[in-house]
Amino acid sequence: MSNSTETSANPVVVPALEGLNKAREFTLDLVKDIKADQMVVRSNPGANHAAYALGHIAWTDDAFISMMGGGPSSLPYGWSERFGYNLEITDNASDYPGKDEILSVMKERREAMTTWLSSLSEAELLKPIEGDFGKFARTLAALPATLAFHEGFHSGQISACRRALGIERLF
Repeated sequence: MSNSTETSANPVVVPALEGLNKAREFTLDLVKDIKADQMVVRSNPGANHAAYALGHIAWTDDAFISMMGGGPSSLPYGWSERFGYNLEITDNASDYPGKDEILSVMKERREAMTTWLSSLSEAELLKPIEGDFGKFARTLAALPATLAFHEGFHSGQISACRRALGIERLF
């Protein structure tokens, strides 16, 4: 992930963007040892698998960009129905895009998130977020930190999947 966008961002949001980038580095380290055909292996029945966790992280970035930034969703067709909030998760690999596609969409949506947040003025970043999204972050300046926490939550699920697959822990 490039730091060039961060350096042009308002200083109010730069530390939170750095944390968001660090969360992504950690997530990518966790998933690099999971083979494409292992993406739907769960740590236990009812748990999320790596395919869902990664796709959901991308969906979350897109949801905030489109709903808070005012633009249309940029996710592939059917993504929201597969990776949105509170959905039934299946063990069928054909129900999900492949690992490379999921990682590509994650990268693109995170770059769009960083670009969008970097473009905002201090007043825009500090304006309170209204409605349901306000439960996730009080301001757009706080959003990257909350997204990093959200990603870390799902990274923990991926870590459990790694262990179920017999892959060594990273730390």
